[in-house]
Amino acid sequence: MIVSFIFLLTNNRMGACLERLLLLAAILLLALGGEAAGQEPPAQAPPGPELTGYEIKFVGNSQLGADQLREAAAYELEQFKTSGYRPADADDAAYQMELAYKNKGYAFATVGYRYEVVGGKAVVTFVIDEGPRVRIDHIAIEGNHAIGTGELRSFFRKEQQGPLGTGPVYFVKSAAEDAVSQIRDLYYLQGFMDAKVEGPEVEFSKDRERADITVKIDEGEQYRISAITFTGDLAPEVRPELKAIERSLAGQPYHRRQSLDLRSKIAEAYANNGFPEATIDVQVGQKAKPWQVVLTADIHSGPRVRISAIEISGNVKTKTPFIRSRIELKPGDFYSAKAQRRSFSALYQTGLFSKVEFSLAEGPDPHHRILKVHVEEVPTRELSVEAGWGSYELLRLRVGLEEKNLLGTGRSLQTSVGGSTKGADLTTTLIDPWFLRTGVTANLPVYFNYRIEPSFTSREVGTSLLFSKNLGKKLTLTLGYNIRNTSLTDVAIGAALEDFKNNYNLASIKSRLSYDTRNDIFFPTEGQNSYLSGEAADPVLGSQIAFFRLTTGTSRYYPLGKKSVLALRYDTGFIIPSRGQDTIPLAERFFNGGENTVRSFGQDELGPKDINGNPIGGTAYNVISAELRRQLRGPIIGTLFTDFGNVAPSREGVFGTSEAELVSATFSDYFRDMRSGVGAGLQYLLPIGPARLDAAYNPASRENEAGYKIHFSVGMAF
Repeated sequence: MIVSFIFLLTNNRMGACLERLLLLAAILLLALGGEAAGQEPPAQAPPGPELTGYEIKFVGNSQLGADQLREAAAYELEQFKTSGYRPADADDAAYQMELAYKNKGYAFATVGYRYEVVGGKAVVTFVIDEGPRVRIDHIAIEGNHAIGTGELRSFFRKEQQGPLGTGPVYFVKSAAEDAVSQIRDLYYLQGFMDAKVEGPEVEFSKDRERADITVKIDEGEQYRISAITFTGDLAPEVRPELKAIERSLAGQPYHRRQSLDLRSKIAEAYANNGFPEATIDVQVGQKAKPWQVVLTADIHSGPRVRISAIEISGNVKTKTPFIRSRIELKPGDFYSAKAQRRSFSALYQTGLFSKVEFSLAEGPDPHHRILKVHVEEVPTRELSVEAGWGSYELLRLRVGLEEKNLLGTGRSLQTSVGGSTKGADLTTTLIDPWFLRTGVTANLPVYFNYRIEPSFTSREVGTSLLFSKNLGKKLTLTLGYNIRNTSLTDVAIGAALEDFKNNYNLASIKSRLSYDTRNDIFFPTEGQNSYLSGEAADPVLGSQIAFFRLTTGTSRYYPLGKKSVLALRYDTGFIIPSRGQDTIPLAERFFNGGENTVRSFGQDELGPKDINGNPIGGTAYNVISAELRRQLRGPIIGTLFTDFGNVAPSREGVFGTSEAELVSATFSDYFRDMRSGVGAGLQYLLPIGPARLDAAYNPASRENEAGYKIHFSVGMAF
């Protein structure tokens, strides 16, 4: 076609020059076409109907298993399956697998593939050359003076491997580049606006197993804020806060975000003092002395606004007075952004609303506005069903019903009934989260509890009045009064010889201080959970028995890398009689052993027993545990643990002697006769907590004691 086109043009009267140009263009086009024709066409999958399936193979992998490689390229392999077995998808999968190797420190890993059709199936064989895993040997930081080398090197060591983060750091190119980027950001935030950070320069050893990294820094000069000047509408109400802002920023390293920070702080100060429409313009200048920055804020305050009225909308079930009680701003108050935020938080934290909106609408004049509050409610009635299992109780089941907005007042009414092969309970609780419009939560539970213990059966009916207050984000104090009737039946014969009440009324005052920083209540990997609890029962409170009880404990969780956690626990407590009593009823004593204490013993089996081998409990106890937890695969967790514990007094014949002798025996035996257990377990993570299988060995078993115990339960041991 090109030759014919040229022939036609040459028969026109267009001149020899045009003819030569067209001939040259034709030659070039033919040459380019011939080159393209000489290339092999890209691989394409055979027509779909000819393929009846596919197969994936791996060759050369040893450090990453087939499942890990499939997971790394899960999306690409799914595309390969659903899009007609295209080689392009296999190529993408190979890239993702190679990236997985590089992210593990295999800097020279390559992943290729072979595409074949065998027996009507697409067979993709991924060919892997893992190469060595590259460890970072040395990190050189050059040119830094203002920021220490150790601090800068720490950016490269965030992914340190091994126990307690003491192992090697493996070279990952993207991680090294991120570290350099973070160093640049650090210099910027420290006021080194002109700093240059070059690198990372990487030099590999001859065996390619080690890498040295060099980062070169030219810090430049540090910019600082020498002064802040305020101009415009300087409202007297805001002047003290402007002075505080000036003190907080003057002399600080300067970076461009400081201008935005200054604008934000000034706007906040004005909004908190009734100026919601204040505008601030910040200009940046320099003094004659280099690197000294002067910030000038020009302020236009707008009108000072009072709240003329509050309009609430959107509430259907929740009573308007309850919503008003959660709003700090009242008609006649000057507007405050801080009070509005606290009001928003107070309403949102009730759990009754999915949406809370505040806005200011026009009022009778520019200095008066209407505060509009719009809410959207959530369903407040909740039915829950919880199933579980315990090595002693066997099947456990609990059904609960909660109304979180009783009569539209924000109060909660909870009812739950539970049962197992060893007992049953029923509890109804009225909760007022804002008792008398304070930050105190009031709880009024009424309960019935029936339980079969190894040495007795107890039935309890009682009620409590509890008051709780958050003393901080993680610290909670609870005080309360408790009164109940306890009836004991089926008491073991040996224990029954003791002189104590089998049916009694107990009235006591309680206090509990708890501190919880765990990152997850079902499977914590860091933080702690500690408590200190005291209880005093006395006839002046309406009790038929008198004692003082103290319990305390702490659990701490330490991450060891990404998949391992070291969990430590210590619990202890004692109960001593008063008013001349010489014993403590069985139902009030401490028992030890079981799935959540010392796991080499069955339920309550650790500690002193009567002549028939029935546990009699004690007036003090200890439980110490250490557990190493490691994620094996997906939701499966493996554990190694050791438990220690005791019950004091560790001998018979102390109860029923005298108050002084019982107290003396309690504290003299407090840490005596510690028993142990070592074992291993498996856990499967569920939404309600892990299903747990523990096998524990008793290394010093005694006569009539089992050498090992197996526990199956739901929930963590601690």
